[in-house]
Amino acid sequence: MDLSFLVVWITGAVAVIGVMEWAKNFAPKAPTWVWAIAMPILAIGYAIAPDFVRLGAGIVAVSHIGYANIIQLIKNKTAKAASDAGGAQ
Repeated sequence: MDLSFLVVWITGAVAVIGVMEWAKNFAPKAPTWVWAIAMPILAIGYAIAPDFVRLGAGIVAVSHIGYANIIQLIKNKTAKAASDAGGAQ
């Protein structure tokens, strides 16, 4: 197996997960079966998409995942530190 396939699979998986998480902002109460159906459709779409679409999907996905995990974590830690400091006085 060529290593480039593995890279495509991993980047495709990250893109699909990120785009799905981003899309969940528009339908937060959608049942889980909707996302179960959307995942293979997005994966196939990513696989056959032109390079500029893959690049855009990857950027959206990584930025959304990064925002959700990094920025929100920092905001939560800062807010907790501020509340702890306020309670210690």
